[in-house]
Amino acid sequence: MRTRIELTACYTILAAVLAVASYFGPPKRPDNPTPARPTIEIIAERDSYVVAISAADDGSVYLVFYGEGEVFRHNGNGSELEVVASLLAPGFIGTDKLGNVYASYGADGIGCILDHMLGLLTQSGASEKFRFHEAITGLAVDDGNNIYLTASGSEVWKVDSSMHKTLLLDPEQFYDAPPIPYLRGVAVNKKGQVLVVNNEGAVFLVEQGRLRHLAGKPGECGMVDGIGEKARFCGPTAATADRNGDFLVVDQDCAVRKVTASGEVTTLIGTPDGPLPGLVQLPEKQCSTWIRSIAVDRNGDVLLAARTALRVHIP
Repeated sequence: MRTRIELTACYTILAAVLAVASYFGPPKRPDNPTPARPTIEIIAERDSYVVAISAADDGSVYLVFYGEGEVFRHNGNGSELEVVASLLAPGFIGTDKLGNVYASYGADGIGCILDHMLGLLTQSGASEKFRFHEAITGLAVDDGNNIYLTASGSEVWKVDSSMHKTLLLDPEQFYDAPPIPYLRGVAVNKKGQVLVVNNEGAVFLVEQGRLRHLAGKPGECGMVDGIGEKARFCGPTAATADRNGDFLVVDQDCAVRKVTASGEVTTLIGTPDGPLPGLVQLPEKQCSTWIRSIAVDRNGDVLLAARTALRVHIP
């Protein structure tokens, strides 16, 4: 047994330790912790570059590569790709909340002219849903499983879940207005707002059968952040919507600009040595060809069809 003197000494030492700890307090955390940095990950690559990319709710990523007549699926593990359909000249792809995968592709038309199809992918290829004589230039799917298409004739179509087709924008109705610009892409956000991209430098919302200018200025090339006409694009080519309801527009070959529904433009992903660096820049190798397709996955990461298929995480 410890003597009273030994116990007294122990208590004295413990009291001293507690007094010192209370004076200095617990270890302090840094006032400015190092923020997480954006990351760029290669999802998949082949000899040719990627022309289309889409993300499904189960984590799968669907891809089309230039010059290859297949639609590939990446299941998120490793770099292996699974062929899910063989098509003639596959173009754009999109997935709905039910797990259906839609693709645009070519079909024999009149003479040597190729018709353009919207099809539902099946194990044997694709089930034809609609045939267009104009080239399909963009495809998007909303949370209600509706499909939106832009065509080279500056048409915008909506195809609902029962496969009923509605023309949202008819250029023939604009006989008393300036010509509708050539539309290169389409996106729809969680509010149901439909954005279309004009390759000449502007983006628009489709409202009640007409185009409402949102940002940029047609015919003027530049990389300027701002609101409405004060912002500048230089050749936007594709678009998608993020989980917040904002739009992401591919610009200047491999930059990504965020556009809010009020028309405010900021740069998220900048081009190498470009005027607007953004939060992250793609490696120069990835910008050897322009980005032809963009998507957002279930985690909010940005997927890009660049030289390879990329996943960009921006904290």
